[in-house]
Amino acid sequence: MFHQLQITDVRLIASASMQPKPGVNLITGANGSGKTSVLEALYIVTHGRSFRYRDTAPLVRTGAEMYRVVARFLSHPGTSHTLGIQRGKHEMQARLDGRPLHRRSDILNLLPVLCLDSDVQSLITGGPESRRNFMDAGLFHMEPQYLACYQRYHRALAQRNAALKKLSSDLAEWEIILHTQANRLDQWRTRYLDQLSPLVQTYQQRWQPEINLTLHYQRGWAQDLSLHDALAKARDTDRKMKYTSVGPHRAEIAIRSQQAKGAKRLSRGQLKMVAAALCFAQAKLCQTKQHKNSVLLFDDLAAELDQRNKAFLLEAIPALFPQSFITALNASDILSCCSHVAGVFHMEQGQLTMPGCH
Repeated sequence: MFHQLQITDVRLIASASMQPKPGVNLITGANGSGKTSVLEALYIVTHGRSFRYRDTAPLVRTGAEMYRVVARFLSHPGTSHTLGIQRGKHEMQARLDGRPLHRRSDILNLLPVLCLDSDVQSLITGGPESRRNFMDAGLFHMEPQYLACYQRYHRALAQRNAALKKLSSDLAEWEIILHTQANRLDQWRTRYLDQLSPLVQTYQQRWQPEINLTLHYQRGWAQDLSLHDALAKARDTDRKMKYTSVGPHRAEIAIRSQQAKGAKRLSRGQLKMVAAALCFAQAKLCQTKQHKNSVLLFDDLAAELDQRNKAFLLEAIPALFPQSFITALNASDILSCCSHVAGVFHMEQGQLTMPGCH
């Protein structure tokens, strides 16, 4: 849970600070005022990068050399920390309680933060990568060994791809490693989706029972083959394409509604509620299984939602997230549906002003 945030040279914000409160923190302001950049700063300090760009250049305020974000927060199980992230064109520096951090995973492990940005529908309508990333992010906080296994798999994958590009016949060594790590990843992912699906359906049945949502895990290679055999079978094709065409890096969560791909029949408002159900279920699973509470960032919550669906979300958020940050054009968009707003902040031309309580 955050209790202080200092932002320097992030987008149009030259300097801004806030003292977030437990509960719902509402950030209002016109389009382009910088309110989304506050959420971005919170995400940067806990993930080492933006939720919008991997490139650093768009994040640094025009005329500045680097950006800096410093946050004070309570991590599980309630230990207070100060974390600072500073990043320029060529390198990132991170310090936790005055000590340098050298791996992004050290930052990620401190505090689970979920972000539903203005393009949250892409979790449903986008390609398989967005849903793999969603699944991997959840598993990172659920399974202590997941990240190390994931990294070993992807290092071996890079080596096999390099061998394919060089037309090398030396693929067997990397295929053995891929097979071993893939089995572990597949077991974790299968179990995770089995646990996640009922929670997603619970939210969906409460919010949009007409959608009849189902999730289907597709592991990335044929069910009747081991990955070792699937890789051997795909060798000729992979040599022509010069990349590995089967494996966990090709996995997918297929989301269907009424026996069709969800994105084909649902409105943008419905897609937003489906994406919220996925993210809320992920937070609930982490809370139940790992006793970790997540912080929620929700950009432009009211957009494309009617009063009924806004009310559903704003009832669920305080019940699940001990702290959340929501942006809106006008305070009334949120206050009309939520009596749990603890702090109201206003952004105008990069200046964070007018903190208040409701």
